[in-house]
Amino acid sequence: MKTRDFVLPVAALAGLLFIQPTEARFSAGPQDTLQEAEEAVANTLVPGGSTARFAALEMLRLRDGRVLWAQISDHSPEQFVVERLDNGGVATLPWSFLDPTQELELKRRYGYVEIELEELTVDASVIPLVDGTELIGVIELATDDTLHVKSETGLLVLPRSRVSGTITATRVPARDVYSRQELYEKQRGDLALDLLGSGQTAIDANLELAIYCERILDFVKAVEHYEAALALGADDPQIETQLGLAERRAEAQSQVDALDHIDRLRRQGQFPEAVLQLDVFVSTWPASPLLEEWASLNQRVKSDREKDVLRLVRDRWFYWLSRAIRDAAKDMTYEQAQAFAEEQLGQVILARVTEDVQKLWPEASPADVRDLFARRERSRTRGATFGAGTFLLGKERATAKPADDDEDESGAPLSALDQQRKELQDRLEGYLESRRRQSGGASTGQAAVDPAEFWLSWNVSGRSQWLTSYYAEFSGDLEFLRATVEPHSECGGTGYLEVIGTGAGGGTQRRLIPDPACGGVGVKRRVKFR
Repeated sequence: MKTRDFVLPVAALAGLLFIQPTEARFSAGPQDTLQEAEEAVANTLVPGGSTARFAALEMLRLRDGRVLWAQISDHSPEQFVVERLDNGGVATLPWSFLDPTQELELKRRYGYVEIELEELTVDASVIPLVDGTELIGVIELATDDTLHVKSETGLLVLPRSRVSGTITATRVPARDVYSRQELYEKQRGDLALDLLGSGQTAIDANLELAIYCERILDFVKAVEHYEAALALGADDPQIETQLGLAERRAEAQSQVDALDHIDRLRRQGQFPEAVLQLDVFVSTWPASPLLEEWASLNQRVKSDREKDVLRLVRDRWFYWLSRAIRDAAKDMTYEQAQAFAEEQLGQVILARVTEDVQKLWPEASPADVRDLFARRERSRTRGATFGAGTFLLGKERATAKPADDDEDESGAPLSALDQQRKELQDRLEGYLESRRRQSGGASTGQAAVDPAEFWLSWNVSGRSQWLTSYYAEFSGDLEFLRATVEPHSECGGTGYLEVIGTGAGGGTQRRLIPDPACGGVGVKRRVKFR
C-alpha cells in the first residue's frame, strides 16, 4: 500500500508525554481514523523520557483548545519540530495543529507568511488619443504644442494634435510608469542624508528603504538594507524575521520578476501572452516556493480574461451586425437581402466575433462564443424600424401585436381615451370595408408597390434599419423585447386613400386605393431588442 507521512490528530498530542527525545514519524493510509492514529502513537512511544532545559519556551495553543508548553527546535514552511517541556519528547507536526491565530503569528515570525504590503501607486493621467486608444502615464511637462508623458516604455513627447477629448486623472501602480531602478534611486535620494547619518536615524532610514524595496518587489536591495539596519545595531527580532523572508524572496527574485511580468500582462489585457507565461513559469520552476502566488495569479488572469471576453463578444456582435447589414443593404437586391438576413447573417457575425475573441483566447470555438453572447450583460436596449418598408412583411406580420394588446408598452392598462381611440379605429375599419364593397374595389390590402422596385429606390439607411429589425425580431439570436405599430400619417393607419372623382353623368364617384406610401398595410413597425 502506498504510504504517506502521518499527520498527528490533535487528540494524539496528549501522548507526547511519552515520546522519547527522538523525532516521531509515522506512515498511515488514507483510511486511518483518529482512534487508529492515537493507537499508532501509543504503540511507538516509550514512557520515561528525559527532561531538558529550554532556551525559548512557547505556550502553544492547539486547535482543540489545549495548551502545550514546548520549544520549537526546527521548522519549515509545512511543519515544525516540537520538544516538550515536561519530558523532552519530540515530534514533527503540521502548522495546522495550532490555533489559526498563533499559526499565522509563528509563520510570520519565521518568515513563511509574507506581510501584506500595499502596492506603491502614483498619480497619473488617462489621455484619449485620436486613434481611439488611451495613453496612461505621468505628464511631466506640458507646453502649448506637446505633452511630455512618462510611461513604462520611457518618456514620450506627445503632440497635442493627437489628443482627443478630456484628460482625466487616475492612480496606477508605480511600476506601470517607472522602472524598478528609477523608483529605488528616487527613494534613496530622498533618504540620502539619513542614510549617511548614524544611530537610530540611519537604522530607521534603512528600514524604511528596505520596506519600500519590498513594495516595488526588489528583494535583493531589501536584503541589503535590512542587513545594514542590523549592522547599525537594530535589535528588533521582527527585523531578523523580515530579513529571512526577504532573503528567500531574493533567492527567487527571477521568479518574483516573472510573476510580476505576468501580472502586468494581465492588467494590460494581453491574456494570450499571460497564459503562455504562466505555463512557462511552472515548467521552468516546478518546485517554486511561489506556487501559491502562481495559482492565485492564474485564477486572476482567467477571471479577468472572461470579463474582458464577455464585453468583447457583446460589443463586437453588434459591431459586426451593423457592418454586415450595411454591406448587404448597399449591394444586395431585396430577395438576396431577405435571404441573407434569414439564413446567413447570424453565421457571418458569429465567425467574425470568433476571430476577434481568439486574439484574447486562442482556443475559443464558435460554440464558446455563442455561449458567451448568451451570457452577455443586457442593460442597454436598442431599437430599429421597418419604416416605409413595413409592407414587405405582409399584412399579418406588419400589424401583428403582442398577446397583451390591451396594455401599452409599459404594461399599464389602456386609458379611457386610448380605449375610445381603439373603438373609433375599429368602426373606421368597418366603414372602409363597406366602402370597398360599394366601390367594387378588388383590393385586398396587398401592397400596391413592387417589392423589388421599392427596395432599389429606397435609401441605404432605410434598408439597413429594415434588415436590423428583421434580424432582431425573427432570427432568435437577440433578445426581442417588443414591437410597436404606428399608424401611417397619410392614410391614418387604414392603408387606403379615398379618391373622389366626377363620373360621366356629372355625379361624384368615390373609390379606395391602397396607399402607395405604406404599401397598403397602414402602419410602420418598430422593434426593441438587446
